[in-house]
Amino acid sequence: MMARDTQSTSTPLRFWRWWCNELSDVAQSLNRHVLTLSARMRSRRPVVTLDPAGEWIIDRTQPLGGGSMPAPTLADYLATSRQRIVSFRLPQREGFVRHIEIPRAARHDSERLAMLDVERATPFKPSDIYSTHTLTTSTRSALGFVSVCHVIVPRQVVDENVTELETFGLRVADVVYRVDASKTDLVLSRQPLTRAQSVGNTGNGLLTPALTALLILVLAIAAAITITRYDAARAALSQATTEARVASQMRRAEFEAASTAIAQTRAVEDFAAAQVSRSQVLNALARVLPDSAWLTEISIDRDVIDIAGFAKPAAELVSVFEPSEVFTDPAFTSAITKDADRDRERFSLRARLKRRDTAASLPTPTTAPESAPVPPPIASESVP
Repeated sequence: MMARDTQSTSTPLRFWRWWCNELSDVAQSLNRHVLTLSARMRSRRPVVTLDPAGEWIIDRTQPLGGGSMPAPTLADYLATSRQRIVSFRLPQREGFVRHIEIPRAARHDSERLAMLDVERATPFKPSDIYSTHTLTTSTRSALGFVSVCHVIVPRQVVDENVTELETFGLRVADVVYRVDASKTDLVLSRQPLTRAQSVGNTGNGLLTPALTALLILVLAIAAAITITRYDAARAALSQATTEARVASQMRRAEFEAASTAIAQTRAVEDFAAAQVSRSQVLNALARVLPDSAWLTEISIDRDVIDIAGFAKPAAELVSVFEPSEVFTDPAFTSAITKDADRDRERFSLRARLKRRDTAASLPTPTTAPESAPVPPPIASESVP
């Protein structure tokens, strides 16, 4: 299970690394083509520089048309040409070059490493310079190192010269610096330097507009994919939550219905368990009532018993019921009246039946005991 989880996790990671490498290769190829095109356009652009005497000249050090021509002055160029977009090549005395060696694996981070070297080995701050760098072969290339040729030029020097050229009506398209060993121009800036530039511009690492648009497109696609997956996961989670909530409500309703049925069943069982059997009630009446009393009515409603009849004397019946193990709370429900025909007193009495656990010890008779008087037959009120 762990191996399967690891494989499922590493597969998207490998795809993401492969995709990033492919984008990096496409971006580098596109950047090389753009830089090559830019270099071709720059080679056709006049290059203005300062001679050792401090005079502005048009640099003709590269052979044109199979031969060399003397370098014209800037005044001659302005008088004979309408081209006002030029490149400015800094004299080598205005900058200096540092060579640092870094591991080949860190070559993609060479710009940051070069700027760290500026802060460590020079008195300049990154905000006070223009710089560029290029990767060259190291003497320790067999050991996995590459050399970084880092060009550093004070910003103030560049800005002052560009400002002076602009006073002649020229527009400086870029500023370049030529390293003696390579004989190639390294671009310090691709924008006119009449405003502040960001630190660390490199000739081979600038993001072109096409590359920037490509990166923005990739980021937008990645964001759209992420948002789509998030929305799908959230919808699935919401649906699962709704289903779980409905199932939980159904289970709760079933549980409440079962609890209600169980409570009702227990109530019925408790009520039935609390009732005293009718045979026990009649047996208890036979034991409690004296020989001189007989009943005309018996009514049992749950745990309440009502009796009516004749007795002599009837007033003593309450005291007769009180010590009973079956009856409790005896009381007359109407006044005692004298019946002269029967020489008895008519009474109506109500009592409550005790719970079964209280009267459970009473035996259920199969035959009437010898000492117990047999109760007279129950008659109606119109007994003659």
